[in-house]
Amino acid sequence: MKLLKYIALVTILAACKGRVEQEIIVASPIDISDNEITNYVEYCNNRFDICMNYPSNFNPEPEPTNGDGRVFSNKPDGAEIRIFGTTFSPRTQLEEIVQSMKKELEIYNLKQDKNRVEVFGFDKENNNLYHEILIIKKQAKSKNDELCSLSFTYPHAKRKKFKSYWRIISNSFK
Repeated sequence: MKLLKYIALVTILAACKGRVEQEIIVASPIDISDNEITNYVEYCNNRFDICMNYPSNFNPEPEPTNGDGRVFSNKPDGAEIRIFGTTFSPRTQLEEIVQSMKKELEIYNLKQDKNRVEVFGFDKENNNLYHEILIIKKQAKSKNDELCSLSFTYPHAKRKKFKSYWRIISNSFK
């Protein structure tokens, strides 16, 4: 009986000729629609006491040694979020910043009040849409104020995808 089992096993192996089928899996990038589901992660900068929620499909770059902010990038889509703070003096500098933006961008929307500026425009040079919020924070114990900035740039061709991102990012900026 054992001999018959052994002969049957040898016959089966001989029929297979020692070949083993292999499955080859090739990974290819997936195309994610403009309506992808995105989770958000909170980032806070303790030096300037600012926070925002950024999309989880953006990668944080290393924080600079001075701790003034951070850059988050989505390289496949060519999008970037920047959040930073800086000391700021005197008040007239805000108007200079706005004038500089007007030279560099085709401004679609500009809202400005005493301590806040919101800009939405188009950078013709690199074909990107540009959003930015600037907030001036008064410092009680200092002659200098703090200027906190949140900006978001992305290719014009990706506007459908990123339009909703800005709404969430900007509403979380505090």
